[in-house]
Amino acid sequence: MNENYVELLVPRKTAGWQKGMVWLLLLLAISSLIFYFPASLATSPMSLLALVGAVLFGVLFWVMRTNVDVEYEYLYVGKELSVDKILGKAKRKNVLVLDMERVEMIAPQGSYHLDEFKNKTYRLEDYTSQEEGAKVYVMITDSSKVLIEPNDELIKLFRSTVPRKIFTD
Repeated sequence: MNENYVELLVPRKTAGWQKGMVWLLLLLAISSLIFYFPASLATSPMSLLALVGAVLFGVLFWVMRTNVDVEYEYLYVGKELSVDKILGKAKRKNVLVLDMERVEMIAPQGSYHLDEFKNKTYRLEDYTSQEEGAKVYVMITDSSKVLIEPNDELIKLFRSTVPRKIFTD
């Protein structure tokens, strides 16, 4: 494998309330559909309301289920970091392409090296798993603060390409 290539997949932690909301929407869609069939025999306005509810809850279930399961894929090739957001293990969207020459500093979150950037306002981009105890690094660019969870191989590659900009204290 090429020494200037690293690929890393980081699944985002799904909150319990999000999982509960997905199951609740599924339950509401099924119950609305069950309520529709007896009401449709009577051809009442309740049958139309039950059908609209079943379709609405079904669509909300599908959208929520797709957006709850999120993974980030870091791809580092030749001094360029690309981050893709994968929704529902099916839909991929490129959310970040970052040339390492634009990076001012890379340091672990909470490091004293980041103190000089505290008084500046940056756009925060979080591409981490949001797990407790995860080793999160902050990448400072001219306009944004990017949070990532690199593995040792990716950090070693950062160190070989931009050695004066990365700190691992």
